[in-house]
Amino acid sequence: MPDAAKALQENNVELQGDRSTRKILGGQFPVGEATEEDWQTEYRDLILSINIVEWEVTAMLLPIADCLLL
Repeated sequence: MPDAAKALQENNVELQGDRSTRKILGGQFPVGEATEEDWQTEYRDLILSINIVEWEVTAMLLPIADCLLL
């Protein structure tokens, strides 16, 4: 995930994430705190909300279907 975050930051994408995301990336990249509303928001801007979930099925059932399974 750090490599992806680096590429996104280099392209001026604002990152915001859940607690796990901020723990993983927060020391290397500025990551804002995502809210519950962010998981259902489609931005018309260069903003990416990252929510780390434990199971693939959970990711696929999230309100916004755009997800990346690692």
